[in-house]
Amino acid sequence: MLNCWQVRGKGATYTLTYCAKIPPPLIVLFSIPGVSSIYIAIASYRDPELMPTVRNLAAQANDPSKLFFSIVLQCPPEQIGELTQGLEQYRHSLIWLDSRQAWGVGLARHLGQSFLSDQQWILQLDSHHRAVQGWDQILIEMIKQIPSDKAILSAYVLGYEPPDRLMPGIPSRLSARHFESESKLLHLIGTDDLSKYDAPQLGFALSGHFIFAPANFYREVPYDPAIYFTGEEITLAIRAWTRGWNIYYPNRPVIFHYYGRHQERRHWDDHPDWWKRAGVSLERYKQVVGLVPVLDNLGVYGVGNVRSLRDYQKFSGIDFQNFTLSENALRGVPDVH
Repeated sequence: MLNCWQVRGKGATYTLTYCAKIPPPLIVLFSIPGVSSIYIAIASYRDPELMPTVRNLAAQANDPSKLFFSIVLQCPPEQIGELTQGLEQYRHSLIWLDSRQAWGVGLARHLGQSFLSDQQWILQLDSHHRAVQGWDQILIEMIKQIPSDKAILSAYVLGYEPPDRLMPGIPSRLSARHFESESKLLHLIGTDDLSKYDAPQLGFALSGHFIFAPANFYREVPYDPAIYFTGEEITLAIRAWTRGWNIYYPNRPVIFHYYGRHQERRHWDDHPDWWKRAGVSLERYKQVVGLVPVLDNLGVYGVGNVRSLRDYQKFSGIDFQNFTLSENALRGVPDVH
């Protein structure tokens, strides 16, 4: 069940949707409006890389004046100043959620979509990324190569090491890897070398840490606040694809992700009952992929009506009911015949 409540910001009241079982104390600390074309949604959990990420994206953009940062910061109150120092220099919104009341990635990303207005594009990231020079123009040019006005760019991107060392490597597809034996959760992996192509390549899976798309993607496929971490990426891909969105993998490295972070706190480090939340998320996953009946109408958080789940399984080569993967699924190449 979902409820709405209102948060008073500077000069406006914003209506945010959240899961009724999770009543978090949200505070809109800043909302700085203005004309922008790229809405950058960043969910951060006690991450010291947040501001280095913001600064890098602004410094590496061809036109930083067209960026709007929508940040959901999950941390203890005493860390707010430390983790957001210098943020006032950038056009942004900032929602703070006490990390002791945080639910998980689904709710954080859902809230991060709240300030979308008239921007043309969305860029979804974690709070630990770096970018090449001119990343904004490169991504726009890349997505315009795709013959669809409902195209998404997504991938498990290459890595970086702080402060700014971009790791060498090749852009890859998202491919199916295996089903977990007990939970039956599908795992993904990056495969192939896409640098040999001169355009992005058609795919079937999404990465939560890098999505670039027209802004209507957020309006049509809002993040499910009931998702903890379990099933985040494949349920989002199914919901998007069955609503007519087409997923492509970039053929050039543009955005880089910090995969290390072994010393940083994660949500499950602070919440001993994380497994309960993961269980709720797993049930949602099972409903979306058709493993269990949908007891309540999931609405916008369920499968769309432009294409069916059966169509998606044929397209991807992933059989969620029999837990089998075709050769194409393992290679990350959809069946377009």
